[in-house]
Amino acid sequence: MSLPTGTPTEFTIRKVELKRELPAKDGRPPKAIVKLGLEAPDGSKGWAESFENATPDSWPKEGSKQTFTLEAPENPNWLPKVKRSRGGGRRRDPAETKAIQRQHSQEMALRWLVWAFPHGVNSDGLAPNSLDDIVEIIDWFDADIANGKAG
Repeated sequence: MSLPTGTPTEFTIRKVELKRELPAKDGRPPKAIVKLGLEAPDGSKGWAESFENATPDSWPKEGSKQTFTLEAPENPNWLPKVKRSRGGGRRRDPAETKAIQRQHSQEMALRWLVWAFPHGVNSDGLAPNSLDDIVEIIDWFDADIANGKAG
């Protein structure tokens, strides 16, 4: 019986071994490829590789349980790779995402106004005359986010 791949599964970590150390590179800290002896809930056992910080204290602990997805290797002679979800698995409510986007658009509009009109007017004597003018600029930034470009 082989370990399940492709779906998040809670595994028991039975063994942790260093496979290879990776030196610091391009300003990034050193890393390690760690070999994990795993047991799935169905009792299947096997090995997988995990990309970890070089500090052994940060590696998964033997006897602990962790949930992640195993990615099947292209080569059947290789070990499956541990893939952890990022972002805590919480999806944002669409209304919350829209509110954050609007806040960002407001911030960018204000930054643009400070840049474009450092003294309140430009060389043509133009400046936003009302809150509606500023809302129009905010809407432009909002559309830029929503469509990937502004018109």
